[in-house]
Amino acid sequence: MREELAYVAGLLDGEGYIGIARMARDQYKHGVNYTPMVKLVSTHEPLVSYLIERFGGNRSHRVFPSHRNSRDAFEWGIRSRRRVLPFLKQIRPWLRVKADAADVVIGLCESMGRWGCNGMSDEEFQRRTRLWEDLRRLNHRGRPPAETEREDTLHTAG
Repeated sequence: MREELAYVAGLLDGEGYIGIARMARDQYKHGVNYTPMVKLVSTHEPLVSYLIERFGGNRSHRVFPSHRNSRDAFEWGIRSRRRVLPFLKQIRPWLRVKADAADVVIGLCESMGRWGCNGMSDEEFQRRTRLWEDLRRLNHRGRPPAETEREDTLHTAG
């Protein structure tokens, strides 16, 4: 069991995503709701089937017709506090690359309680917004945006 959890943590570290989905809807008290999520994409469909059997969740199939040599990809995902929290707590001891992201999402899940987004206070909504922003920074790919504008990159009308 421990080896299996370490294996899944390694897969998630390398090919997965731990995040918070931000969904805007008019019926939400604050107009926005935050939902924890975990995803993994693989070209090996039996891996996705294994994850669903072992941890539950959903599958989607991605086809890339514009890339002649690409293989189909299969995505496994879990959303909701009820599924994400126990999963992350199980694999957290073995995460290396995504440990900080897991800690942020675990913190969100533990603060959610059993209420939906309509039962949260303004302070809790602001705290969840900060967690979402923190996680966006942690999950950012590529170079960080420039902090200042360089004169040689400024365009002036002339």
